[in-house]
Amino acid sequence: MGANPGGHPAPGTGNGRGDIRAVLVHAAAVVTLVTAALLFCAWTPTAVAMAEPGLVMELPPEVGSFRGSPETEMNSLEKQLFAEGVKVKRRTYAGPGNRAIVATLVMSGPVKKSLHEPTTCLPNQGWTIGDTEEVAIKLEDGREQQGSLMHIFRERLSPSGLRIRERALNLYWYQGSHGVSTPSYNVSYARTYLDSILRNFNHRWGQVALYMSVSERPAGLDDPIEEAAAKEELFEFIGKLAPKILATPAR
Repeated sequence: MGANPGGHPAPGTGNGRGDIRAVLVHAAAVVTLVTAALLFCAWTPTAVAMAEPGLVMELPPEVGSFRGSPETEMNSLEKQLFAEGVKVKRRTYAGPGNRAIVATLVMSGPVKKSLHEPTTCLPNQGWTIGDTEEVAIKLEDGREQQGSLMHIFRERLSPSGLRIRERALNLYWYQGSHGVSTPSYNVSYARTYLDSILRNFNHRWGQVALYMSVSERPAGLDDPIEEAAAKEELFEFIGKLAPKILATPAR
């Protein structure tokens, strides 16, 4: 009936050998990618024998001049959020300056990615994360601990209709096995896979989280000096607490 109107070869025409070769090359590439993916999954199972944890899951009853409440475990909301096998320990510490610090230890279960970032739960509790910074804290035993410090706030109306802003600090980091530590959730996740493949061990990650209330004032009347003093007090507390909860790496 004549040539194809668009000027393209009609179906079934053209170089048959070239078409077959292209199909075979494409198929080989797909098989290679699928095989690599399967091997990667085989090397990094989601439920494996974990290395020794990097945290001692016991909070001391006293930290310096701070006195702790009885130790508690996972609450009902955390039971819904965390995967099976995750463990939680918590104490509220009262200090001499009428400040309180809530210390929480979380130990991952046998499933990878069983921990999460505070950005997952804090907004659900009404908190807004104003700023996050990475900080270095000097510990009492001479070591230095890296952490992520969140400046958070939430607001409510007083009975008189005044808008009250509650400000707080939330500091956390992730503690792996063999002395590995990071303030970043994404880094902890990457280290899990890299060390599983390259170093032949699987981290038992834990999370240390410390919450300190800073102030409750009418919105717009924040006091930066008050927050700086709270930050210094929190760092001093961590400097005394961390050596008691960080496990000594096996030699």
